[in-house]
Amino acid sequence: MKANRIATLLLLMILSTLTSAGQAIKPDEFEKEIIKPAIQLLDVRTAAEYKTGYIKNALLADWTDQKQFEERTKYLDKKRPLYV
Repeated sequence: MKANRIATLLLLMILSTLTSAGQAIKPDEFEKEIIKPAIQLLDVRTAAEYKTGYIKNALLADWTDQKQFEERTKYLDKKRPLYV
């Protein structure tokens, strides 16, 4: 379980460097932002990891399954904030 969390955090750090507009925020700020109705929340873990617990209204898009990831993320609104 701890290894999954570390792997997820590493993946999130990598993803945050791939986007030009991406920025890291502190956990307390993240918690405040994700309750806003205008945001999009993306969970990039596997389905098994997702089943252990998830944030309400998060879209699951397994990063390790390229086909699923592309299918589930292609309709994300580029004008709305995205939190991963």
